[in-house]
Amino acid sequence: MSRLTILSTATSSAAPTAVTEGVALRVSDAHPGRLGEGFHDNIDTWVLSLWNDAGTGTISLSYARLWVWHPAAARWFPLGNGADTTKGYVNDGTALGESAANQVLHTEVLRGLGAFTRVAVELGTVGGTAVTWCCDLISVRQ
Repeated sequence: MSRLTILSTATSSAAPTAVTEGVALRVSDAHPGRLGEGFHDNIDTWVLSLWNDAGTGTISLSYARLWVWHPAAARWFPLGNGADTTKGYVNDGTALGESAANQVLHTEVLRGLGAFTRVAVELGTVGGTAVTWCCDLISVRQ
């Protein structure tokens, strides 16, 4: 398994607008069949892990939304199903609350990132004090 860090100790993260935002899935455009951090196009299943690594009080996140960059269309797309305003939301668009005291933990299976070159996560309203967020994409061997 390989891990790609999307967020590390972030206090906020807006929806991406420029091609340079988020993190690269591919090593380079010169090698479009090679994904970064040990990823390969033939891996279809990934696990998104989202958690807070600091914070106090009642910690929550109103939503997290995944975005992917499609090079042929030259634009960001929300990843996944949902209504027009909730496409790309993890946890079926439901707020993320504490799994334990001062700790929000969430994982979700993702499929089909091979067509995209970048990935980003948008964070909604954060509850709690001095909360920072981490988000990884972990490859699953087939």
